[in-house]
Amino acid sequence: MLLLIKYIHRIILNKSFLFFLSFLFFAPIILAQQLMIDHIGKNTIFTVIIPANIISGSFIGTSDLLICCQISKGTDLLFNSSDIMALNFVRNDQGNLFYQFTTELKSGQYDFSLKIENRKVGKRFIKKYYITVPARNNYVSNLYISYENNNNTYYPSGKEWINDSKTINIKMYLEKKPSQIKYYYTNNRFITILPTVFINYQLPDSLKQYDLSKSFIELFIGNISIKRQFELFSTKLLFNQRYSLKDQIQQLRIIMSQNEYDKVRQYSEKDWPQIIEAFWKNHDPNPITEENEFRDLIYQRILESDEKYTIRSYKAGWQTDRGKILIKYGYPDDIQIENYLVGQYPVEIWTYYNLDKKFHFDDKKGFGNYELRDAWKFE
Repeated sequence: MLLLIKYIHRIILNKSFLFFLSFLFFAPIILAQQLMIDHIGKNTIFTVIIPANIISGSFIGTSDLLICCQISKGTDLLFNSSDIMALNFVRNDQGNLFYQFTTELKSGQYDFSLKIENRKVGKRFIKKYYITVPARNNYVSNLYISYENNNNTYYPSGKEWINDSKTINIKMYLEKKPSQIKYYYTNNRFITILPTVFINYQLPDSLKQYDLSKSFIELFIGNISIKRQFELFSTKLLFNQRYSLKDQIQQLRIIMSQNEYDKVRQYSEKDWPQIIEAFWKNHDPNPITEENEFRDLIYQRILESDEKYTIRSYKAGWQTDRGKILIKYGYPDDIQIENYLVGQYPVEIWTYYNLDKKFHFDDKKGFGNYELRDAWKFE
């Protein structure tokens, strides 16, 4: 069974099967626990999203969820916390659990370790991130919406979350106290919220009849108006949080044809949001649905390449040669590793049988930067 699951996983993530699968189905990409970061003034806000069905498994009932977070730089431990969430797991829970904390961090790169444990059944997940706190300071954070159901706190995703909600909360962090705060639940209808530097407001039940997935907040600081749109949890949201527009253009270059890239180079940076959106729209295998399966597939590959191949303080995983091949072609059918041969540097050989392609990666300097031996093969 395990071999079958691995085989299916490789098939789904291989681009060669993308056209075929678009006629059948795209298996939904199940995201493991994910991290979003906001940097407002001196405060860095960490948001952890945890799929309930991953941490609960087949368990039904109440349990304590232990969440341990550590932030370090080199050998220095800068932040260490343990928290317990009392949860009520139900059958087929497809919600995304919401957990958030703040701490003070200077701009720079850090190691972030996250441990999540279901204490009733002993199910545990440990994930490590190499994070960047940007030098730029925003005046306001993103707009966060959470909802309560079954005594659990969730981050909204999909279409049915409002129907599942008992109460709905909005959160927002600000560096300065605004003179006025308006929450728009439609384009022209809003409620006024008492000005504060930390918005934590429970919405009236009467607003559940509206599509709050398109809601936004407008703040007034002096003569400046600042708006923040809410976004449902998705791979697209993770990307906009984690990668700049410049990064996303460079990532698209990996899978773009030369003709597509030549057209992109004719535009300025202010056009990048429209270029990115147009690219994914043109490559949507099933335009009649709200999801873009090809975009989600590529996004997942980029996230995984960062987790697997990032070279600390040197290069993000998606920028490495192995990362680029994974993004463009998916997982190989076979990986041959040649390490510690006398007088030779480490080598990885990736084979794609269905694509009739083979790639050799050489770690000539011995610190994990595996370079594609024949770079022309990537084109």
